[in-house]
Amino acid sequence: MTTFTHPLKVKALNRDGMTTQVVIQQQATVTNLTSGASSIRIPARAQIFDMSMIVNVSGSGNSQGVACRIGTSTDAVFFGQLIGSVQSTIYRAGVARNLATVSAANWKIGANDVQLHLDVSGVTTAAGAVDNFEGVFTVYYIVNENNP
Repeated sequence: MTTFTHPLKVKALNRDGMTTQVVIQQQATVTNLTSGASSIRIPARAQIFDMSMIVNVSGSGNSQGVACRIGTSTDAVFFGQLIGSVQSTIYRAGVARNLATVSAANWKIGANDVQLHLDVSGVTTAAGAVDNFEGVFTVYYIVNENNP
């Protein structure tokens, strides 16, 4: 698990000596059993700019696909929801069937670190449970971008 005790401040210099932003990526394996706190912790003052889910094993039992909710301990979809179904496919927030689930205003992390909670289940309970699903959830963010 990643632990930050203060806002993470990272800067890099490009060849011209100018300060540039640093992008960090964190990943978590997700399965049909994934539910609750993940190993991903976003540092204070970061700005999330992309989230995706790669489906490694599409699973079975739910004809509507798999929903991966991305949230906090108090709001299961605070950051959005990714819906996927086809193996070897990358599903991104804000693209195709995931357009309406993006909560861009929530992607600016405040003064405290945020532990991401992930929950994987079938898109609809009427379509059946999800069995044998495996994937990788990835979040990309810019460090110290969101200054007050």
